[in-house]
Amino acid sequence: MTVVALLLAAACGGSGSPSQASSTSGSPGSSAPSTSGPTTTFAPAFVGHGNVFFLSPSKNIGCALSETGVRCDIWERTWAPPPRPGSCDLDFGQGITLVGTSPATFACAGDTAIVGDDVLQYGTVVTRGDFECRSETAAMRCRNAKSGHSFSLSREKFTLG
Repeated sequence: MTVVALLLAAACGGSGSPSQASSTSGSPGSSAPSTSGPTTTFAPAFVGHGNVFFLSPSKNIGCALSETGVRCDIWERTWAPPPRPGSCDLDFGQGITLVGTSPATFACAGDTAIVGDDVLQYGTVVTRGDFECRSETAAMRCRNAKSGHSFSLSREKFTLG
């Protein structure tokens, strides 16, 4: 497994505001955590123009979105992440990443994507390239429209798809 730490900092650049939002709706729900054998891979830092950082309305989830990927971190959760891989010397399980056309994986990082003040209101979507995140009352849902890979993150559960 190749490991490259995902480094996000508010100083990466970009507009910092979730533009290109459109309206949709979400519904609350809860179920047991997904344990479909997540793996952990890591990606280079999101750098360049067009990055956007945003929070869920509860401010419990923060995301960094660019044309190359998305990472969302969570402060409070009731589920446990999979065991920390031996190759991860940083914090593990506080977030999920989706980079390029690879499947979603847990983040191994020494920072957080919970930065800034911009809120992605429930029922709205933000898009960069093939990546989009949708803020719903039940979860923050992000996907790569090209590959079909996705994840959702909430206080009650996570899913990797």
